Amino acid sequence: MNRRQLLAGVISAVTIATAASAELPEGTITIIVPYGPGGATDLVARVVAESMSSQTGRTVIVDNRPGAFGIAAMEYVAAAPSDGTTLLMQNVTTASFSPVLYASRMTFDPFEGFQPVTRIAKFNGVYVASTASTPAFTSMNEMMDWAREHPGELRIGNVGANSIPHLDALTMTRGAGVEANHIPATSGASGMVADLINGDLHVAGLNESGAANLVAAGQGVALMVAADSELPSFPGVPTAAELGYESFSGQGNWQAIFVNSDVPAETVASLNDAIRAAVLSPEAQERLANSNATIFLSETPEEFGTWFQAEVADFRVRLADLGIEAQ
Repeated sequence: MNRRQLLAGVISAVTIATAASAELPEGTITIIVPYGPGGATDLVARVVAESMSSQTGRTVIVDNRPGAFGIAAMEYVAAAPSDGTTLLMQNVTTASFSPVLYASRMTFDPFEGFQPVTRIAKFNGVYVASTASTPAFTSMNEMMDWAREHPGELRIGNVGANSIPHLDALTMTRGAGVEANHIPATSGASGMVADLINGDLHVAGLNESGAANLVAAGQGVALMVAADSELPSFPGVPTAAELGYESFSGQGNWQAIFVNSDVPAETVASLNDAIRAAVLSPEAQERLANSNATIFLSETPEEFGTWFQAEVADFRVRLADLGIEAQ
């Protein structure tokens, strides 16, 4: 991108933000995060809040409300005033997966109760093999060939039973005719990584940063990336689609903003404009890139809504195909 293009982009973002700020709801804007501080969803929320505050002159804060598979945060936003000052930052799990799997635990309709504003960013996944396991694999084909010859012996880690990584791995192995041992972590993602380093797991899906650290330390080998195209940080590593494992979505762990269903359409449109401009600021783009996040903005709330409905429908089909019932 040359200097003239960059300047034009900055001017466009500032123009959008200035116009949107005049139409944003009065008062403090709060972004509710369904997780504690420090994770990917929290990071994206804070980038948006700080950039939005800087561009619009409004006070934008982050409020972490973890618990109950994201249900606690969703309940709070569902009951919030419909003036557009309370936003819900969701990721793929809390927005489209948990509401399908845990629908019976919710006191509200997780889909009718909210309306989409915009997608923001996504974090790509990397399938990493342990260098300490027996055997240690250097490619997906090698691993799957071995697994076919040793039914039930391939140890695949995931962050929890019925999590998205578990769902992806189940779909992959069953589709390939492989019987594997899917092992949920007993102490979260950090425990899974420790098991991978120790060789207790053959393979596990990690975020891009975590995978890069293990590969750099000689503790892991990147076998496959769950992304739309090759990742610059993993040159030569094939994508899931290239290997025929379509269950690993190129959408990654996406983050997006929702509001409750009673917020007026014109307010939603103004929020969309302001958030898009905030994310497109040079500072926000740099912070997201440094965190290995890929910008994944939608053009309009309507476009995001159509895409989101398809995402939810896909999860329903995949859960049904695997015989996993709503809980």
